[in-house]
Parts: sequence; C-alpha cells; structure tokens
Amino acid sequence: MSDPLTPRRRVGGYAEFAPPGDLREDVSSIWTFEASRHGAPATHRVLPYPGLTVVFHYVRSDGGGVERPRLELFGPVSRVRSFRPEPGLVMQAVELRPESVTRLLGVSPADHLDAIDSWRPSAGPDSVSLFDKLAERALVGDGALGELVRWLRERDADSRLDPAGRISRLALRALRAPRSASLRISDVADRIGVSLRHLRRSVLEVAGASPKRIQRLERLNRVVSVADTRGAPRWSELAVAHGYFDQAHLIRDFRDLTASTPARLHAERRAEPVPG
Repeated sequence: MSDPLTPRRRVGGYAEFAPPGDLREDVSSIWTFEASRHGAPATHRVLPYPGLTVVFHYVRSDGGGVERPRLELFGPVSRVRSFRPEPGLVMQAVELRPESVTRLLGVSPADHLDAIDSWRPSAGPDSVSLFDKLAERALVGDGALGELVRWLRERDADSRLDPAGRISRLALRALRAPRSASLRISDVADRIGVSLRHLRRSVLEVAGASPKRIQRLERLNRVVSVADTRGAPRWSELAVAHGYFDQAHLIRDFRDLTASTPARLHAERRAEPVPG
C-alpha cells in the first residue's frame, strides 16, 4: 500500500480508516479491532449492514506471538447481534460495498447472509499466497491492512463492471447522497435511463438486497459513524444531514434496526474499553 490510511474514528478497541481515494467506489471502510489480553472483554453490538467484509484475525499471545490466524468473509448482517471477543483478539478488515462484492471476490453477498465463512481466494496470480502473506505481516507486527488493500487494488484493476453492476453502482451512489430520504427509486431509475423493475432486479442480483434496504442500513451506519466522534451528538442535525426526514424518523429507524435508541446506543459504544 503506497499511501497511509487516514484515521476516521475510534471507539473502544475499534478503529476505522477512510478508504484510499482509488477504492472509495468499492470500499466503504477499513477497520481494526483489538481486544485486551487481560480483564473481562466487553460485549459489542454488531449493527445491521448490507455489505460483505474480508476479515483477517488472530489472537495475540502475552509473548507477542500470533495464534490461530484465519481469513474469513463476514457476510451481510440482517439483524443486530452481540459479539463478545476473546482476550487478545486482533481483527483487520476491509468492508466492501454490496454492489462491489461479486465483481471483486466472485461471491454473492446473499450467499453469506448472517454468516462467517472461511475463505481462500481462488483467482489471480497472488491469491493462493494471500493468507500466508497476511500471517507473515502479523508475525512481524506490521499488520495485514496494507496487504489486503494491495490485493483488492489488483482485483479492481483486473475486473470490469457488467451492465447490472454499472446500474447498481449508479443507483446506490444516488441513494447514498445526503438528504436522499425523499428520493424515490423510480426517480433514480429515470435518471439512469432504465425501468424501475430493471433497476431493482439489477441491484438485487448484484448486491443481494433491495435498493431501499441498502439505503436504509447504510444511512443508519453513517449516522452511528459520525456520532461516534462526538461526545454529545445533536440528533436532529444528524438526522437532516444524513437523509432522514426528521429526528423522529431517525429514532424509529434506530429502534427498528438496532433495538436501541440513538442516545443509548451512542453511550454503549463510547463505554467500550480501549485496550491497554
């Protein structure tokens, strides 16, 4: 990886980085997670998300060694769930936008819904050795994020958008725009120049979920991401800035998708301990 990652937020043992400019169409975030090797680990609430995440993880021993390294695909999350990491767990991950998963990885997001699956890439000149390279980087303490980003760049350079992928990218880009709550899917279809049925079918085929479902989940995660960087978020302002009609709309979505209110979820996340 030629350019350094830009930190975006940190909550407890979780740190998020902005994707490099050349991968922003494909990658929604890059993140790491580290659990303390001592003390009781905190339970983390995993929020619903429509994309798929490539995760390399292992356990760091007290002596600094790497134990039980694994390369896995964390599939789309349809409902909130709890995660309690084991002591010393280290995770390094690249979160892909749903419409980019099939093109870059050769798998469908829908096939990995609510699943965590072992994975070995099967295409590309360096794919066989990807796991070995990640494990080697972990052993020297240099991290695996750079290697994952480099591999994805190679896949991006070798792949091409098909018609359904192009429609999905254009549609979801429009639905991710700020203040897009009132934007109708039919308006997006007209803007792209396809029928509403064709747009919905293309997004479902490529991304594994409906355009509206993806818009709703990504909007919620954007608000959580920004709120994590603030001690006292102004929820009414965040609602308007990120595509909700008003604060009441935001609160309804939080209750439905996370089983919590915005304020309670924010306090819970900020209370998670930072590893020593």
